[in-house]
Amino acid sequence: MRLLAVETRRYLSRWAIRGGLALIGVFTLLVCAGFFFSATPVTAADMDNAEAELAVALESWEEHGEEWVADCLEHEAEAREEFDDPDIYHGCDEMEPRLEHFLPWQTTQEELESDMFGSGILLALPVVFALAVTFMAAEFSSGTMSTWLTFEPRRQRVYFSKLISGSVLSMVVIALVSTILWAAARGIIRYWDLNASPGDNFAWIEIGNSFEAALRFSLVGLFVGIVGIALATVVRHTAGGIGIAAGYLIAESTASGIHGPLARFSILKHLEGVMMGGTDYFVEECKPDGGCQYNAVPIEFSTSVTVLIVVAVVFIALGAWQMQRRDVT
Repeated sequence: MRLLAVETRRYLSRWAIRGGLALIGVFTLLVCAGFFFSATPVTAADMDNAEAELAVALESWEEHGEEWVADCLEHEAEAREEFDDPDIYHGCDEMEPRLEHFLPWQTTQEELESDMFGSGILLALPVVFALAVTFMAAEFSSGTMSTWLTFEPRRQRVYFSKLISGSVLSMVVIALVSTILWAAARGIIRYWDLNASPGDNFAWIEIGNSFEAALRFSLVGLFVGIVGIALATVVRHTAGGIGIAAGYLIAESTASGIHGPLARFSILKHLEGVMMGGTDYFVEECKPDGGCQYNAVPIEFSTSVTVLIVVAVVFIALGAWQMQRRDVT
């Protein structure tokens, strides 16, 4: 516990980390402010413009509506036949212009929370990873690690104290960001009196389940902290650690884009699976006649959690091995 307390103070005492935490705070406030203004209700001017555009659209509908619906139904029937799927729906019975088609998009409670959590956390996670990397790498590049080991000569104890304190603090930062985003979302919803979503399009963060989403994000923050510190133990250079991570993610995204089934092995995809409580990837299937479509393949939340645990354990072991065998000077 003594070493954990010391490492926590050392984490918070570094100016680079303080600057990164301040940057996360600024990002979070900007996200909150941006969504506050984007949730502004429809104004009288918006309503007047929408009514004028609706009048013009209805004139065209009266003249060409039947023709448009017939063409739509024909294309829908062709698609059903081509893909042998009677459930294909092109919305032909909803083509008639309505006032809501011309009004600015109005967000809902679930959509606001979903987008705010997604935007805020995706901005915070890369910074949290960079802070974890620099927390460990700076110990080597500045020569502090060799000095520290003269006071505490047990390498594995020093390594795990830094790993635990840095990764837990990474998790705490994400938890704080989630709390701020949740509180801001609730305030925006109440201030603008936003409606609940009529459908189930944003079920991964519904009202009442935001706490569960924040827990999932915090787990991802813990994983990112573990990987960052372990990677920095191996590379021993902040820019090198960040560069390796960025290069890997680019290569992984490219490979998944070229060949869809590779997404099942993607760390990014499993990070998404943990954050969203499950996810899926798409695989292209083509028929002999040339018709192709993309089918979703689900990835269970438990699968993504298991993959991240395995990856974290591998990085922890690799970092411990490197800490024990390499010179720290």
